[in-house]
Amino acid sequence: MEPTVLASVLLFMIVTAHWVNTIYRLFEAFGAGSMEASMLFLLDQSKTSDIVEFALTFSAGVLGDFVIIYRVWTISSHNRAAVAFPIISAIGMTAIFFAVVYQLVRTGLAGNIAKQLELISLLDRWVTLACAFTISTNVYCSGFITWTLWSTHRQTGAGTSGDGIMRAAAMVIESATIYTSWVIFFFITYKARLDMNTFAGILWPYIAGISIMLINARVGLNRINKFNLVKSFRYPP
Repeated sequence: MEPTVLASVLLFMIVTAHWVNTIYRLFEAFGAGSMEASMLFLLDQSKTSDIVEFALTFSAGVLGDFVIIYRVWTISSHNRAAVAFPIISAIGMTAIFFAVVYQLVRTGLAGNIAKQLELISLLDRWVTLACAFTISTNVYCSGFITWTLWSTHRQTGAGTSGDGIMRAAAMVIESATIYTSWVIFFFITYKARLDMNTFAGILWPYIAGISIMLINARVGLNRINKFNLVKSFRYPP
């Protein structure tokens, strides 16, 4: 199984699990009693369902970063230097993911307010770093892919193949822009302490899924076009 196919399956499972957990959290909150109790439940980051949601959200982000890094690895003909920076950035994102989940679990087991206040301070720094890592990874990778495709287009020139290359570049730019813009939106709302941040965080895995599916769709269309081109040469009308 190709890495992109495996990543797509894993991402589908993560997004589905995230959706199920979100519905479960809503039912849990409604069962808390009053409106105030429901809001306090949703804001409590030590709850198991909140830890699961955070883990799934980060997992989708990390997986999305590694998928676009794999595209750079493929397009650069397995050039290690080309993927060195984004891999370091993705590893940093992964390290933050494990550190945050560990702290969330530890705080939940401790169950005191002082630990939760300490966690909020730590999360502020970690979320800032995580957003910086994933934004830099996606900007670098999308820029590298676009530059590589544009260079190939210049060498190929105009025509069917050249147009296909520029369409592929446009798809990469669009998918990366969607995801990066959403991460920036999440970061701004998080730092500004806006209520919209909850909305941005919940939809993060779904935006990652849309971004990756756009890239996979472009790859699939390119393969179909190549197959049709080869078929037309072998079996002319």
